Amino acid sequence: MLIDFTLNDNQQRLRREARQFAKDVLSGVAVATRDLPSPIERFVATRPFYERLVAEGFLRKCIPVSVGGDCAGLVDLAILAESFIPSILTSHSPCSLQCSGLRRWWLAHARAAPTVLQPFLATKVHRWPHSP
Repeated sequence: MLIDFTLNDNQQRLRREARQFAKDVLSGVAVATRDLPSPIERFVATRPFYERLVAEGFLRKCIPVSVGGDCAGLVDLAILAESFIPSILTSHSPCSLQCSGLRRWWLAHARAAPTVLQPFLATKVHRWPHSP
């Protein structure tokens, strides 16, 4: 039996949008962090990129539809990972890695997901009480 790996229209659109976002936005992470001496400074410098990731809905695309996100399944996550990989390899961007971490958390704690994931479903970055 053959398996059809053809992307549907939504998946093709997701791939186009994710690749464009990586090219236009995430590609700037390496330049913004390259000369910073400490990991903390490099991490803090990624905040504007993370804010764009949230504002443009890519974080929602990592959260399953069943809890209010836009991720239709693992193929969507694979598309995002494949699209963001060049940025991850050049900058170690936490923006790109955030999605995979959320998915793993959701799989482990599915019952708590609707409450805990609400801040991540927004299109604006929320500040946690302990954040700078």
